[in-house]
Parts: sequence; structure tokens; C-alpha cells
Amino acid sequence: LTTSRILEELKSVVGFNEVSPAGKTNRLSFIFIVAAYLPSNIKRFTPHPMLWGVAIWAAVHLLSNGDLASMILFGTIGIYALFDIWSANTRGAKESDIAPAPAKDLIVIALGLVIYACALVFHESLSGISVLF
Repeated sequence: LTTSRILEELKSVVGFNEVSPAGKTNRLSFIFIVAAYLPSNIKRFTPHPMLWGVAIWAAVHLLSNGDLASMILFGTIGIYALFDIWSANTRGAKESDIAPAPAKDLIVIALGLVIYACALVFHESLSGISVLF
């Protein structure tokens, strides 16, 4: 059994596609990445929204790609993000004590979803792989 075959079996069990829970998870990664740069309550729960966004993005891409090159690329990026989270926590990174207005969270979510939509539309021109069915 190869790694590609195992990932294909996992995708068939999970039912991976853009409307599945795994596909929806990628939306969350873009929201976390935007939250790193704008004031939001997400920073009250983690001091590393950008790194969590990158780790989620890498994990979703690992689920959807089974070839060796993708596993090396996305696996390395994901491991780096998780290591960086651990490293920053070891150095004393803290969640934010500031509680921005909930409207700021709505802005972060809306902007994250807009950037996600742009990533879907331009995914083929950027990577050569269409994710829109």
C-alpha cells in the first residue's frame, strides 16, 4: 500500500471535496491568516493566528494531494508552522487581553472569505490545478 493509495482511501472515506468539512476547513485558514493582521477576538484565543492558518492550509492540501512532491512541500510547511507555534509558546507568547468590538470579527471573517474566494478563482492560474468543479 503506497502513501498515495492511503490518502485516496482517506479522501473517499471523508468524502473530500470543496463542500465537505475538509474543504470548508480551508476557509478557516484564510480567516486565521487575515486575523493575524487585523484586530479581532481570535487573538484572544491564540497568539498565532497566522501560523494556525498556515498549518490548517497545509493539512488540507496534504489531504487533497497524495504525490510525493506535494507531501514534501505541504508537509514541510505544516511542520514548520507547528514548530514555530511551539517555539513561540516556549518563549512566552501570550494571547491578547484586548477585546475588540464584535464588528471587527465580522470584518476579519468577511475579508478572509473574499480572499478565499479569490484563491479559488485564481488557483488554476497560480498552481495549474483547478479546484472549482
